[in-house]
Amino acid sequence: MTSNHDDAPGSGAVLRAIASLLMALGQQGAQRPAPEPDSSRRATPSAASDAASAGEQATSRPDDFAAMIEEARERAQRVLDEGVERARALSQAATAVAPAVARDPESVRQIDELRRTTTLMSEDLRNVQHRLGRIEALLREWPRLDPFPAPASRATVTPPTPVPPAPPPPAAHAPAASPVDAAPTSSPPVEVAPPPPPVPPRWAEPPAGLPQSAVPPMRAPQVLTPPAPPAPAPSPLAATPPPAPVVTPPVAAQPAPPPQPVISPAPPPPPAPRPVPPPVAQGAPQAPADGKEQSEAPLATFVPEDGSVLVRVAPVAGFQGLMRVQDALARLRGIRQTAVEAYSQGEARLRLEIGEVTDSDEIAGGLAGTLSVPVQVREASEAERSMLIVLG
Repeated sequence: MTSNHDDAPGSGAVLRAIASLLMALGQQGAQRPAPEPDSSRRATPSAASDAASAGEQATSRPDDFAAMIEEARERAQRVLDEGVERARALSQAATAVAPAVARDPESVRQIDELRRTTTLMSEDLRNVQHRLGRIEALLREWPRLDPFPAPASRATVTPPTPVPPAPPPPAAHAPAASPVDAAPTSSPPVEVAPPPPPVPPRWAEPPAGLPQSAVPPMRAPQVLTPPAPPAPAPSPLAATPPPAPVVTPPVAAQPAPPPQPVISPAPPPPPAPRPVPPPVAQGAPQAPADGKEQSEAPLATFVPEDGSVLVRVAPVAGFQGLMRVQDALARLRGIRQTAVEAYSQGEARLRLEIGEVTDSDEIAGGLAGTLSVPVQVREASEAERSMLIVLG
């Protein structure tokens, strides 16, 4: 009785190990990928015979796998049946033990474990049978998957179009030869390089698993006839005769053109006539002891309503001196605007626009105060509305 209890757990473990092995084999067979087609195969004239032989192999392989699975199923069923019978015998023997042994907790635990093992083995057997049925169904559908597709036709590659040779460059036009060097020289013939031979097309391998309809049909390579070489261009030296010398008649001497008259600049306008001083009366005072005559400066009053006043200032040194005189006159009281009218030979003519009544002494005094030089009014006329100021 002790030997029966010792053998029961070991037999259950062996049966469970066998069931686990069968389940692993079933899972491996279900997950096994379909064999990939050989990429080194090439399309040959015997493609139809290869496809037929591949189809026969594909139809024969599922039968072999089915036979192997059926044999494995029978062996597993036989082993499981033996294990179940042995477990039942052990369980029947366990029920016939004495009441004292039945009350042994260790024996009761072993018997319960044996029963659980038997139940688990029955469930594992059903799982294995279910997985084997799935594998068999997959193998029966094996020919429909067509793992070995018919080899596709060769894909053609259009050969590159040969580039025609470039025409020779045109001959440069040479200058006309002199009568001494008029001997024509024949130009050497232009050699045209032969066209390169056509490059044979490289056959491209279609990708694996590509259907026959997706590959374009094979086209024969197009052979292009090389163009005829162009005729050599005629030599310009040999075709063009030398030009005849041109005799030019002597040109009569032409009279020299008359010299152009020299245009001199316009002379400056003559100065305004100076007023004649009144005659000195007989009873006029005598000159001072130093011999210098004291003459009183003329005085002229200018009104804005009569128009602008012409002021002549001399001597004025250059353009900077002219700008200083114009700036000094513009700063005077009652002067609204100053404009340079002319400048010649050190004399500046300025036009003043006045805004209030002023006289010649006031203009001369303001100019002397601004320039810090002594000034003298030589001429002043209300009728002509002009005055002459001498600096220094």
